[in-house]
Amino acid sequence: MTLFKFNNFPEVCRLCMSSDSYETMIPIGTEDPVFEGSIYDFITAITFVISDKKAHAFPQMVCSECLELLKFFAKYRNKIMTLHLLMNSIVELKRSNPAPIVDLFESRKDMLRALFKDLDLCSKKDVLAQDLIDEFSSYVMSDVPVSIKEEGEVMVKMEPYCTLQETENGITVELVVEANRPDSIDVPPEENKKAVVDSTTERNISPNPAKVVRRYGGRKLAEPLHCSKCEYVSYYKRNFETHQLKHLKRVARQYKCKEVGCDAVFEQRRAYKNHCEAGHKSFVCELCGLLCSNSNALLVHKERHMKKYSYICRYCQKAYNAKSDLRTHVRITHKANTKYSCETCGLDFKRKDVRDDHQRAHGDMFEYPCNLCAGKFKTAPKLRRHRNRVHGNVKHSCSYCEAEYTSRDKLLDHIEYAHGIQTHFLCDICLQLFDSQDKLDKHKNRHDNPKDLECAICLRLFESEEQTRDHLCITYRDDYICCDLDLRHHSRYNRHMFIKHGIKTNVRVKPDLGQLLGYIRAKRKRVESCPKCEQIFPTRTKKKQHMDECVGVEDSSHLKGVCDT
Repeated sequence: MTLFKFNNFPEVCRLCMSSDSYETMIPIGTEDPVFEGSIYDFITAITFVISDKKAHAFPQMVCSECLELLKFFAKYRNKIMTLHLLMNSIVELKRSNPAPIVDLFESRKDMLRALFKDLDLCSKKDVLAQDLIDEFSSYVMSDVPVSIKEEGEVMVKMEPYCTLQETENGITVELVVEANRPDSIDVPPEENKKAVVDSTTERNISPNPAKVVRRYGGRKLAEPLHCSKCEYVSYYKRNFETHQLKHLKRVARQYKCKEVGCDAVFEQRRAYKNHCEAGHKSFVCELCGLLCSNSNALLVHKERHMKKYSYICRYCQKAYNAKSDLRTHVRITHKANTKYSCETCGLDFKRKDVRDDHQRAHGDMFEYPCNLCAGKFKTAPKLRRHRNRVHGNVKHSCSYCEAEYTSRDKLLDHIEYAHGIQTHFLCDICLQLFDSQDKLDKHKNRHDNPKDLECAICLRLFESEEQTRDHLCITYRDDYICCDLDLRHHSRYNRHMFIKHGIKTNVRVKPDLGQLLGYIRAKRKRVESCPKCEQIFPTRTKKKQHMDECVGVEDSSHLKGVCDT
């Protein structure tokens, strides 16, 4: 009988070594604002740095109970850090140096206000650094003597008295130092005396017997220093140089591959992750044999096999097997405020990869050949669509007859048109399709009860009330005909209006709810046009015959694939 319960190591919690709920544990690479980085970074900060050669052998997950405790510890640790920075700023203020308290209010504004509220240190809600500086002279501690000794400075024991003046550049400190005993002040060298006299003369005040040199940030500059790599601004040269060192460390930082026997080194984290995902897939799924690059990716992949659909979108109630899939859905579908514009036509897209495929469609490069025929395509999605439609082995069989189709949509259209059985359930407001009445009812409930900052018609989310009011919402018309073409779908019509006519539209055509959608589609005639000269033909056969003459026999093979999509 074994004495220790280490059989499941390293597939255990990183903090308690429990393996009871390993499938639902959280990866240590997960980012969290409480830790100001990832869980792994915080654990490393409070323990020790593990060698790259051994890091992969340590547990890579934490359980939810330990994560909550770790968050509590991180918040308390952050509270103590903020409190000590406040104490340090007060001590510096006793030395007539307001820069630390000003920087503290700027860098940790929210944490400082939470600290004041938690410890009942301030009665004002929106307190500023200037409030503390103005009130400081009334405190008893401001008259307590302090000892100052800095490298290259004069040793001074004194009771400082200072006046603060507000200038255009911020707070200017004028020091008038009065010592209790004149003999307690070490007389500075002649050059230091000259420096004191020169500096006080420039500021039009009388020379002082001694000068206190500010330690935090050095002397305040007349003009701010702006970082060329980010938005950082500082009036203090020393702080600015420290900030520049952070950029230098990031540039010089290297990411070494942790896989045994691999010596690859990368300058960017993204390149390192791409290398690991593509080159080192040593985690195998026992259900389907898929290779994954790490245990976290394998865990997410296994979640998809389980098909529990336990992650529900709070906006549209769609269910997902993996939490990462839900996050991606919310980011792209509901919170995609970032727009990627096509450089050729100006059309906006929510995803960068979709925009890139669209831009390739504008060009003349057919870089995606089909390995089963002579067809060539401009984008990977069109190649995949061609393979599924022309060479696809997956057949969708009709339950009511012997018809087979390469796509499920065509099968559903066939069932509605040929057998009169409803398979498409259409929302009459936004024209979104569903495969059951129950899903349609849940969707229409969103139109009736929209979330905050969500449009009740188009169901888009926005960041402000102003964006919600000013957005381009759905309007309705009788057909999709423009330029003597029936564009058949609202996405094609809206794209045509923007590219051809420079007009942004968001139109829909409300269908006849008394007819099945498959019947409407079957009766609608498809437009057959040449992709080069845009000539329209009554049949697809005549269009292909024209293409052999218009673009040449050698080039028509890949253009056929473009037209067929």
